[in-house]
Amino acid sequence: MRRISLALALTGAVTAACSGGAKSSDGSGKGVPGGSFTVVVQNGQAINGAPANPGLAIQGGYVTSTPAGIDCGIAGHALCSATFPADTAVSLTATPVGTDPANSQAYLFLGWAGDCQGEGACSLTGASDKYIVVMFAGQRTGHGNFTDPAAHGPAYLNYSLGVAGALDCTSCHGANLQGQGIAISCATCHSWPLGGHFVLGGAFGSHNSGDCARCHNGSAFRDFTGADGTASQVLSATMPKPTLDNTTFPTTDPGVTMLCSSCHNPVTEPIAGAGTWTKQHVFTSFPVNNTLTLDASTALCAQCHDGARPGYEVAKLNAQLTGVTDLDASLGTAGAGNNKLVRAHYLPAASTLYGEEAGSYFEYSIACSVAGKYTQADCTAAAGTWKGAQMSDTAAERNNYTGRNEHGGLNSCVSCHNPHTGELPKDSEILARCGGCHNDELTGLPVRTFAELEESRQFGFEGDIDGDGVPGSVKVEINGLRAKLLATITSYAKNVTGTQVCFDGENRFYADDGANGGIAGDGICATASCSLGDGYHDSATCTAAGGTWYAGETNSPNFTARLLRASYNFLIATNDEGAWAHNPRYAIEVMYDAIADLNAGLVAKGFTASPNGNRAFNGHFGAAEDASKYAAIIYHGASNATTLESLPPMGFTSGACYQCHGGKGGFQAYISTMPAALTSAVITDANKIAAFQCSVCHTYNGTDMKGIRTDVAKVYFPPQKNGAGGEVSFDAANLPKSFAVCGTCHSARENKASVDAKGLVSGTFSATLVNPHYLGAAATVMGTRAKSWYEYDGKSYTAFPAFWKSGTNGNAPGPHGSPHGAECTGCHQPKATKHEFGVDFTYCAGCHAGNYALAPKEEEYASMKAELLAALDAYAQANLTAFQAANGADATGICYDGSVYGYVLVKKATGCSATGAKLDLNAMKAGYNLHWMNKDPGGWAHNEYYVMQLVYDSIKDLGGTPSFTVTASSTDATLNRP
Repeated sequence: MRRISLALALTGAVTAACSGGAKSSDGSGKGVPGGSFTVVVQNGQAINGAPANPGLAIQGGYVTSTPAGIDCGIAGHALCSATFPADTAVSLTATPVGTDPANSQAYLFLGWAGDCQGEGACSLTGASDKYIVVMFAGQRTGHGNFTDPAAHGPAYLNYSLGVAGALDCTSCHGANLQGQGIAISCATCHSWPLGGHFVLGGAFGSHNSGDCARCHNGSAFRDFTGADGTASQVLSATMPKPTLDNTTFPTTDPGVTMLCSSCHNPVTEPIAGAGTWTKQHVFTSFPVNNTLTLDASTALCAQCHDGARPGYEVAKLNAQLTGVTDLDASLGTAGAGNNKLVRAHYLPAASTLYGEEAGSYFEYSIACSVAGKYTQADCTAAAGTWKGAQMSDTAAERNNYTGRNEHGGLNSCVSCHNPHTGELPKDSEILARCGGCHNDELTGLPVRTFAELEESRQFGFEGDIDGDGVPGSVKVEINGLRAKLLATITSYAKNVTGTQVCFDGENRFYADDGANGGIAGDGICATASCSLGDGYHDSATCTAAGGTWYAGETNSPNFTARLLRASYNFLIATNDEGAWAHNPRYAIEVMYDAIADLNAGLVAKGFTASPNGNRAFNGHFGAAEDASKYAAIIYHGASNATTLESLPPMGFTSGACYQCHGGKGGFQAYISTMPAALTSAVITDANKIAAFQCSVCHTYNGTDMKGIRTDVAKVYFPPQKNGAGGEVSFDAANLPKSFAVCGTCHSARENKASVDAKGLVSGTFSATLVNPHYLGAAATVMGTRAKSWYEYDGKSYTAFPAFWKSGTNGNAPGPHGSPHGAECTGCHQPKATKHEFGVDFTYCAGCHAGNYALAPKEEEYASMKAELLAALDAYAQANLTAFQAANGADATGICYDGSVYGYVLVKKATGCSATGAKLDLNAMKAGYNLHWMNKDPGGWAHNEYYVMQLVYDSIKDLGGTPSFTVTASSTDATLNRP
């Protein structure tokens, strides 16, 4: 038996089901005498003596013919053979139906085999019988009816036994079955040109020795992954070095090119993870080799797409930076020792995809604990701790960086890439594959072409990122930031090191010194050339013709620590052309920080800093644009930081803060422990994922991530009190569907019990304000049910806002036909606001007009805040002696500033100070409610009457007279004021 049979039977290699031409009933292939021919579509049936093989049945669609006769495929389409008069033009049409259970993707038509080829129209005519194979699958990873060994093995057996009507394996696997699915004759069945992972010579044939061979040599790859029975992640000492002419497919396996068996074998089989290996990948990075468990397909891809060229990755970079005592000093003789370029290898998609978790880029930390000290001597003199130029081995010390980009649930490389060619989805597939999440920027409709996908913005990436003032697509913004990094590298090299540099456009920096035919300082790396022109491509032919051969600018730059690590990040980000899709946030972070670090050196040496972009992102997806405000991540936002030290501090070391400000890592951890608070920030490489990702709030349903997660069983007001501080909880089933997820963090941190626990009395000013925390909108919506504002004893308060329909869980529709009910996303629409979660008031205008207009309500809210502050100030002045005894003789009253810690502050003759005022019981209760109004700026909409009642009672308790009344109920007078 031919040697391929065992491989096919064991692995079900993903290959085409093709014929070498159909045969007529007598085996001649000349049709039926009398002027007719028969068209047969393979559907697992017995054909011309070959026994039935149900494993070959069509999955995921059907085929019809014009003229009628063929209607063959899934259930209900059983007409798989038809006879037509000779020379009749017969056209076949393939229609995909349903979802592929193997990957939860909609079935696609992949193409024809047999007497029709490729993916175009199938047109038949003549007098000989025709044999057709149709292929459907949810992904372009193979043919759904041939991935099962039980189907493929018997098909091969019929061929090897010479059974009449058997599929002709040689039409796909080569004359000697040497190709295992990738012989030159693949073009018979595949519309894509032979290339990608199957290229002969080129990337695979030119690197067949040493460690390079593991990714440039098919046999070496199988050896490295353990598919040959040897240890995984270990490469044998010697590998074959065959010579190919790039046109002839060898009759024996030389190992130079990838074969189907390189991936499809009993050890590494990626289909449904059927292999026996651990599906782990070791990212060769610093401080440790990070071993991540991946899905089977991604684990295979990552073996080579991790950017690791032996000795040239971040571990090597770190070794060269160890012991550096001056960030801006030369690392020695250019091109020798530690003063030489460190570069990652090509297409490092896995390193970008896994970001912080892989640690393959250089991630920055502060070299000295005292800002602005860039030498060990200066740091020590300033009583600081010198931490060095290398990448810190402590995750919490490094700047915050994004971990794995989960890409909306598409968690495998093959979710987007054809595993055999590396190709991305065709335009005909974009709507089904990408349109569920990505919308065209101009029309707002789901993207339909790859060009539209490239031009789109991803949620959270709105605004200008590259600093040119013009928002563009994520791809454009990343390319713009990369250009800024290159400009900063050039400026730093010229001004600080005195050696200008140029980038060769591929993977190296050289000294732009004018050597060997170059022009110094032109920014262009001169390549090898002949003085006689382009017709002379090597030294021998050039000099033989009397010309001068120039080797080009190939001298090494003079690196400092800053220049070396910035160059490394530029090269690895440049080598991943798909960084805009793989992990745009991580790519932006490392390039932004590289610019900021180089600028620190420029400024320290008296030169002008280069322009930077924006590291900050909007809404839940990143840091606040305003660095003075906290954001939903561990890293406080920053825009256009001049130097690394001018970035705001990371902060958030407590678990209580981390659970909502630690992005996915914190939120996920809290969900698993609630209602108990996290006890620490648990900042590790594994969970240090800056900002939210889609999976924080959504679950992948096989098509998109539009479904809200359902594993948050209760919402606590406020969380972390564990009952001791008056905490109340509500079952998620009794709340609007998005409320449980949103309310988990938008529930405030304090309540009435927190204020009462201070033990204050009237007239004694002794405690600063209790801070209920930010954006506690869910607590406001819940009103007196949550009791998160300060409710005065003996008073009744509103429970349900006007948009919560009585007797329901708050889901839409609400009262009076409201389309949103109490659903958080009813007003804070994710799509309309691109997940920034503001309010698109144009959406509201249809209902909220005239007497129901919203603008007057917002104005009324602002007026009430001012009135309450005035009453609070008047109260302090009325009790000035006691107030000054606690807050200083120069205190004149109370003022408020929501951006200054303390918030309710001491007013002086010179204005509002930055000192939190000490308050008595009355001032604390009113100040707490005032602060609530500022920290829930939408309180006027979230629960209008509840807030008005609280403000009214606060002013009254301070001895004031409110200028407004509250008519909250026509049936319960206790809810009205007065």
